[in-house]
Amino acid sequence: MTAPVRANRGLASAAALRRAMRLLTPPVRGWVEDTFGRLTPPQAAAIPAIHGGEHVLISAPTGTGKTLAAFLAVVSELVASHEAGTLGTGIQAVYISPLRALGADVQRNLERPLAEIQARRRDDWAVNGSREDDQPPIRVASRTGDSTPAERRKLISAPPHVLVTTPESLAILLSTASMSEHFRSVRWIIVDEVHAMAGGKRGVHLALSLERLAAAASTDPIRVGLSATVAPIEVVARWLCGTGRTPRTIAWRAPRDAVFAVQSALAGEVVPNPQRVQRAVTKAVADRVTSDRTTLVFTNTRGATERLAHKLRERFPEADVAAHHSSLAREERMAVEERLREGALRVVVTSTSLELGIDIGTVDEVVLVSSPRDVTRALQRIGRSGHRIDRHPRGRFIGTGVDDVIECLVVSDRCRAGELDPIRVPVAPLDVLAQQLVGMAAVARWRDDDAYALVIRAAPYADLPRADFDAVLAYLADSSEAMEERRVYAKLVRDDGSFEARGRAVATIFYQNVGTISGGASIRVKPRGSPTPIGTVEEDFLEQLKPGDRFLLGGRVWAFMYAQGMTAFVAPAAGRPSVPRWASEILPATAGVAWGVGVLRTRLRDACVLGGGEAVATLLVSRYQIDTNDARALADYVATQQALSPIPAPDEILVERWTDPDDERVVVHAVTSPLGRRANDALARAIAVRLGKGSVGLLIDDQAFALRVPKRAKWDDSMLAALFDPRHLRDDVQRAVARSDLWGRRFRAVAGIGLMLVKNYHGRSKFVGAMQMNARRIWTVLERERPDFPLVRETYRTVLDDDLDVPTAVRWLEASTGRITLRDLDGPPPFLFRLVAAGTTDSMLLEERDAFLRRLWERALEATGAHAVAAAAD
Repeated sequence: MTAPVRANRGLASAAALRRAMRLLTPPVRGWVEDTFGRLTPPQAAAIPAIHGGEHVLISAPTGTGKTLAAFLAVVSELVASHEAGTLGTGIQAVYISPLRALGADVQRNLERPLAEIQARRRDDWAVNGSREDDQPPIRVASRTGDSTPAERRKLISAPPHVLVTTPESLAILLSTASMSEHFRSVRWIIVDEVHAMAGGKRGVHLALSLERLAAAASTDPIRVGLSATVAPIEVVARWLCGTGRTPRTIAWRAPRDAVFAVQSALAGEVVPNPQRVQRAVTKAVADRVTSDRTTLVFTNTRGATERLAHKLRERFPEADVAAHHSSLAREERMAVEERLREGALRVVVTSTSLELGIDIGTVDEVVLVSSPRDVTRALQRIGRSGHRIDRHPRGRFIGTGVDDVIECLVVSDRCRAGELDPIRVPVAPLDVLAQQLVGMAAVARWRDDDAYALVIRAAPYADLPRADFDAVLAYLADSSEAMEERRVYAKLVRDDGSFEARGRAVATIFYQNVGTISGGASIRVKPRGSPTPIGTVEEDFLEQLKPGDRFLLGGRVWAFMYAQGMTAFVAPAAGRPSVPRWASEILPATAGVAWGVGVLRTRLRDACVLGGGEAVATLLVSRYQIDTNDARALADYVATQQALSPIPAPDEILVERWTDPDDERVVVHAVTSPLGRRANDALARAIAVRLGKGSVGLLIDDQAFALRVPKRAKWDDSMLAALFDPRHLRDDVQRAVARSDLWGRRFRAVAGIGLMLVKNYHGRSKFVGAMQMNARRIWTVLERERPDFPLVRETYRTVLDDDLDVPTAVRWLEASTGRITLRDLDGPPPFLFRLVAAGTTDSMLLEERDAFLRRLWERALEATGAHAVAAAAD
């Protein structure tokens, strides 16, 4: 259960503000009054709760002082302890952030207030005629992957009162024997940006670390979670606090008028030329930069970030433009952040690395190039502007295609309404459990019962069967010849109902492979003659480079010279560059956004039915302020679709069928399904299995999926009910995936998290290709001989529950039962162009893809004309 506190309108009452202020110690209260004048409503609600010993989840917009709300209560208590002479030397508060840069910001922003509060105390003592005692001041220190060896040693010899860290570094510290005593004094745990972690395995990993930290402390620490955008808040509060604790949720929506504008780069065309779109985007961004002091621009990929930053440098002085993404070197990123904080940059182009609450100073407007595919992501990005309670966030979406513009309209609408997609916490992933059990064993001997009791206190494992827990322990202690032949070695020793680490090397394996963030091998990029790298590229990109090849990094052009080990050496260059590819950059639309597109398409259909394309254009201009020419292009797009194949409601199943023009032996069956890519992937695979045909090609998108089948196997009306039956869908998806190589590929990630395959050991990194080959060999044997093996079952769970979205697919089929239409067409209608292009033109150059889409559009227009003539004849 959670105890909600909601203040959704206006400011907190004067009485509530005074009550919260009175709880602060005089030096802290005076500092707040001199610095801010008054508390914000979230602060006024949070301070009494934290002071009263309650666990709290604060959800409020960026710029409303959430982080300070947590720290004011904590610092006030620490100052009081200091004055009473009871502060001691152990760690009192642990602040956890998903980003190392965010943690560095907090450390810096804490040290300044603490210094000012300490100075105020000295002034008070001088006035009262007393002198300062010899106790040390309140100290802050960080421990992240960027910490130097000296900083790590100092953490043990002189622990701070406030520790700033990341989830992975916290797990390492909890698995370090010399840190155990320092955690006994922890009284508060603050977890920032909870929405960025709770919905994935990283969040599950952290949930277990929080329980380990609570077990290490003398008394159960108070937990405080911070997030600007999170839903459902009760689920996230339970993830934060675990079982057996009653958190208070403080959800506050500030009465601030955020701006969510949408414009397009269509140039009045349904299928605009890609180069023209790129020029239009560059001009649109440049216009915004010219009118403001500081603009932050988000793209959806690191490659797009590099291209746009490079183009903007052709329009503005180089010193005014910077690129920022996670493949740039730490020094490069920090330099950009510092210049942005100082107001020395006119524009920064980024992908995802500045979404979270890093202190970046004043940003006038955030521009989002293409739909961010997710309302929470959009709000996080736009919240980087107007980052104070007395200012208004201002965001501008720039759509780069007809489908993209429609999606931008949906995301902007849902941002205004605060309609967030719900976070789904993974349920009891066994690979994460295995890793944390190794970490626990690295620091102490555990009784099985005690370890199980700790694990099930974490919310994701609340219903973990004891048999699954024991199976994971058995895997970790398995020293059989069969496992060792495959280079899988036991990590634990078990006897008499207890377990411990099998030697000192186990701790090293844990430290060097901690966490759940997997990725390909990264190659460092260094300028010739410089000891400092500027960033990284992926291994497969490097393999294709020849000496002299030019590519973008940091928005600048570099020429590849040679590679040595895991380092590529480059020199500054000019000319037309290529753009590196980085892994894991596909952003699928969330289920809520995908459904919203289906709803908006229906609304535009209704306008078209009533008043034709002119009514659609009028609606787009009046409702969304879309440029008139682009509104007409969108109206032509909708009207052409409606003429060729009437647009279905989101909860109807429409199957559109046509013969592949490039192969008359193949019939394409496309299903309109506004469910998001994950659910559509599950549906497409299940239907392929139900067809019982081996040669079925799949095309997957956020709004539809298609199956390419031999002409002799084309569907008819009698088959539809069975193909779209919601019963046994999960079983059919599992059968479908079992026929593919997805299991083997996903097993590598699961085996890496579960420490079966270790990427790093004694400073050496294994190449991903070698790990993948070993993973496939192990998977083939385990799947056949030990299907109940914990990491095999976790692979099944990861694919079916995390990679795919079977529940959403089942709900849609249940709601659509009996409402299925099969329609024969001469070719793909406009709403399916993106799906068809993505599935058939992966190997095409940009110019060839543009020509392909234009041909599709011309055929659609010709078919529309033929339909009109036929209708007139009738």
